[in-house]
Amino acid sequence: MIRAGSHGEYEQKFIQEGRVYVTWDELNLDLSKLHQRGELTAEMTQRYPEAKPKAVLNWVSQVWPFAHEMQKGDLVVLPLKTQPAVYIGEITGDYHAETAGPNPFFHWRAVKWIGEAIPQTQT
Repeated sequence: MIRAGSHGEYEQKFIQEGRVYVTWDELNLDLSKLHQRGELTAEMTQRYPEAKPKAVLNWVSQVWPFAHEMQKGDLVVLPLKTQPAVYIGEITGDYHAETAGPNPFFHWRAVKWIGEAIPQTQT
């Protein structure tokens, strides 16, 4: 499951560009250079010092798989917030990091959307 912003603000970017992103503000580091989850936990704890430890662990569990567990051929579901529908896509590319930004689009993978939006009444 992939989300395109907490209010769906990035949905059109994801769909039009054929990419899915981790849209995490100020997380401009190459996740592929981190070899253990604990390294990401330390980075996020340092970058977001006001966050509670459990929140950081929750964030790591959302971000880590994007770079380290997703594979080409995996299917992703993008539930839309702007309409009662979902997009289904196939991951077609490796993890990419663009640490120069723009914020928050530092992390992405290419995706091939399979057809058009599917109304949630049909899922």
